[in-house]
Amino acid sequence: YRYTVIDSHLPSAGRPLEAYRAGAAAAVGGDALRSAYRDYAIGHGVDAVRALVRDPASTRHVWSRDEGYPGAFRYLEFHKIRWPGGLKLWEVTGAGVSLGDKRSYDAGAARALAGEHARHFAGLLDGIARRATPAETLIVAPFDSELFGHWWFEGPDFLADTYRSLRAHPGVQITECRRGTPAC
Repeated sequence: YRYTVIDSHLPSAGRPLEAYRAGAAAAVGGDALRSAYRDYAIGHGVDAVRALVRDPASTRHVWSRDEGYPGAFRYLEFHKIRWPGGLKLWEVTGAGVSLGDKRSYDAGAARALAGEHARHFAGLLDGIARRATPAETLIVAPFDSELFGHWWFEGPDFLADTYRSLRAHPGVQITECRRGTPAC
């Protein structure tokens, strides 16, 4: 293994574990709060594994049941498809709305909302990047691929629109973890 993704509370919870101590102390001066926007070495030398910290802000917007994009009222309600009898699609409609009170799904409105959310997400990433210190060069936004398309029907449109929207934010560069990529 060359890298792993960890949740943001791990590098910032109390005193660093031995695996974090050297990298964290050098980056932020002693046992101060460690940033979620950089990577940390676990181990030493060529055998070190890089710990990439999941960004809490972008995670909340995509994964949160209450605050996240997938729970928006216009999106397809995963739990009420083809019910009752025949093919009829419903929208989320709102938090806590019972399945019997769901409104009919409007694919055009849902598609437009995915674009709005993608532009917001790209702006969110840009804002994080603008506030970053020179040592904070990494925004890690990993998501379970099952979310996009299965649980969140409009998720693939959101991803495509996010990539397009990021063109307007040159301070954010998309990368992947592969040999030769900084921090990976």
